Amino acid sequence: MIKKVEDATKNMSDGAKQLISQIKEIKENMSLTRSQDREQMKALFDKAPEDIKNELKSLKDLFGHNHQDQHA
Repeated sequence: MIKKVEDATKNMSDGAKQLISQIKEIKENMSLTRSQDREQMKALFDKAPEDIKNELKSLKDLFGHNHQDQHA
């Protein structure tokens, strides 16, 4: 999955790439609980500019929209 995301992000803006990097850091942090993971992800997206959010919507399928909720 990481390879797919990297390929899909090559042509994205620097802002989108930075947000994706922050998402990756959160997802790779195994010391976070699900709740902490969700809180940090929400905080990232809440402060992200709309144009960056729209750019990332193209990756929604790669990230598996709401995949955590399916496992809850």
